[in-house]
Order: sequence, then C-alpha cells, then structure tokens
Amino acid sequence: PTTGVPKASNVDDSSSQWSSSSSSSSGGSSNSPQLRLLEVGVGTGPNFRYYPACAQSTSADASAAGLQLQPSLHVIGLEPNHAMWEYAREAAAGAGLEQQQLQLVAGDAQQMPFESAIFDAAVVTLVRVLVKAIAF
Repeated sequence: PTTGVPKASNVDDSSSQWSSSSSSSSGGSSNSPQLRLLEVGVGTGPNFRYYPACAQSTSADASAAGLQLQPSLHVIGLEPNHAMWEYAREAAAGAGLEQQQLQLVAGDAQQMPFESAIFDAAVVTLVRVLVKAIAF
C-alpha cells in the first residue's frame, strides 16, 4: 500500500505507486535503498538535470557481478498547477529519470499533503518568493 502520498485526483496516475518503505519498489534491486526526495514547486522540472548519478536504478547485471548497489532516486514533485505536469515529465525523461521514479502531486507548500518525516531530502528553488511559510 502507498504511505505518505495522498490517494486522490491530485496525484499523477501516470507513474507507479510510491512507497515510503526503505527498499526499492520500482525498477531497482530489492537490496538497493531508495532516496526519497520532495521537490516543492517542481514546475517544469528544471532541477532534474542536477540530480546525482544515483538517479539511475542499478541494473540486475551489476548486482549479479557483485558491484556495490547505488540508491535509486524517487522524486515526489509537489506542484499545484496541473499545466506544468507534462513539462515536468518531459524534463524528467530528458534528465534520465525513469517514469516510475517521478510522481507528481498537486498541493500547497503551506499545507503539504504528506506525513511527517517520510522524505530524505527536499529541494525548494524559486518558490520562496511566492510562499510565505513552507510547512516543513
């Protein structure tokens, strides 16, 4: 079951369900940890190209060869404007993020629809000028 992310019309259904568990649930090995990143005000996705190399899930071949598994990156993009979602998906694909690594959620940065302490990191750029108080 999905934990921490709302199940409603405000969730992008084009990606797989996101889990707050610590094991990879999409594309990577079950031994590969997840980095859960919240991007507040994802907009058109300009930050995706700056995400680290760990964005790519480690292949089963690398695991079989005994190589150290890299964490897979799972991005939850909080964006109230649905018109930005298609642009964000395109930017994610262009940056090498797989479809199941991104989930978009409509919401307000002042009243985020998430449980506390379910993300490993948060990215907030170009939003602080528009939002009086971010609900962290």
